[in-house]
Amino acid sequence: MSCGCKTSDADAQRKSDEVLDHVGLREIVDQGHGALTEASTALSHIARAERAEALGFGDDVVRMHTDLAARSNRRACQQLEFLLQRIDARAKADDWAGLVEQVQRSFGEHGGPERLEDARAEVRMQFLEQDPGLSGPVAGQALALLDHGLERARGGNLDSVLDLMREHCKAALEGFAADAMGRQPSTQVFHGPGGDPPRIAGGQNVNGWCVALAACLAWAYSSLIASLIACFVIPFCWCCFHLAVLGTFAVHQLLCIAAFAPNCR
Repeated sequence: MSCGCKTSDADAQRKSDEVLDHVGLREIVDQGHGALTEASTALSHIARAERAEALGFGDDVVRMHTDLAARSNRRACQQLEFLLQRIDARAKADDWAGLVEQVQRSFGEHGGPERLEDARAEVRMQFLEQDPGLSGPVAGQALALLDHGLERARGGNLDSVLDLMREHCKAALEGFAADAMGRQPSTQVFHGPGGDPPRIAGGQNVNGWCVALAACLAWAYSSLIASLIACFVIPFCWCCFHLAVLGTFAVHQLLCIAAFAPNCR
């Protein structure tokens, strides 16, 4: 029997927000997206400064965009610092331990690992069908990044997911605080069990894979995983809401690619 649920573009974001609200992670996810938006603005101004210099618009125009980039980047770093504090506060909240236990139990009782594998297959297909999409090597890096997140979340433990989000936040902060503001190449250092290389790509530097793009996709993936795991403690969520969660994630992934891929060196 089918679920009989329809998900339109109009209510997909609302449903996704409701899932994250249920576990108290919506504001954390939103703040991460806000920081990434500021970082994207910074890189756009860097690109404009370079174009202004190449096109002979003069030092004043170049300096204007350089200064705007620095201010946007500074705001992005400040938001990420606050985000780390918010993540830590959520982990210490009175309701968190009980919620983690409830979610993990429901995840195990309702085929959670298989559901996450289904989500991976959908994301992998999105990479194939996106047009224009990422290059083959960069798509492989992105999938390896997703696999790392899924490996960490295999048992349905929200603590592990929150730790993953903290790590992604710290990596983004370090990358945006550097002189290149996130445009520097990003190496993929995640490895499989026993130190084996990731199953698909990863582990090497490739043209077009920079810190900013990796940080944005990493946040989208950890947010997706948190939403899918939280879904198991909401009645009928997997039946009626998971398509909205996947649809919202697809939009975030496309935004990451559009905002950062052109500005990666």
